[in-house]
Amino acid sequence: MVEGEDNSSEVGLFDNFYELAEDKINSKFYASSTDYVSYGNIHIYDENYNLESTFTTGISPGTIVFDVRQSLSLEELGIPYFTNKSSYIYDLLGRAYGVNDYRPLVYHC
Repeated sequence: MVEGEDNSSEVGLFDNFYELAEDKINSKFYASSTDYVSYGNIHIYDENYNLESTFTTGISPGTIVFDVRQSLSLEELGIPYFTNKSSYIYDLLGRAYGVNDYRPLVYHC
């Protein structure tokens, strides 16, 4: 990088973004671009709309979400009966099932 060189890109001049989202925690903008057939890209811009980074995604990245939870574990989330870990099985929604309880079937394709 050369000192004084302008490395910014103009947002929206040539790109049509499929999705645009603002991460208010770190003051960045995330924009997805796609041709609807091949892999898409997520472009990350700073608060001055300078392109900072780009990464490849799946086909047509249409939704950008941010995980802003403060809790990182089941114990911190206060899931009931968490202290007796060996007696319960937890699903992705945090529901506790006893070892012999009925649980919905999961089908794999």
